[in-house]
Amino acid sequence: MRCGVLALQGDWAMHVAVLESLAIEAEPIRTTAELDRVEALVLPGGESTAMLRLMSDDDLGDHISSRIRDGMPTLATCA
Repeated sequence: MRCGVLALQGDWAMHVAVLESLAIEAEPIRTTAELDRVEALVLPGGESTAMLRLMSDDDLGDHISSRIRDGMPTLATCA
C-alpha cells in the first residue's frame, strides 16, 4: 500500500521517514494529482485554518474529504 502524508504543515518529513522505516511506501502530498497516486493518507498536525487556506487553490481539502468518505484509510496526528 502506498501512503501519502499531507505535506503542508507539521513534521510531515518525519512522518514519511517513520512510514518508510516500517517498509511502507510513502510520499509527501501537496496536490490532488499526488493524492490520486496513494491508497492511504496521514494528516500530520498543523494549524487548521492555515492548512485549509493552503489546500484551497487545488481543491485539495474537498478531494481529501471525498476520498475519506469513499473509504480511504486515514490517520490524523496532533502535536
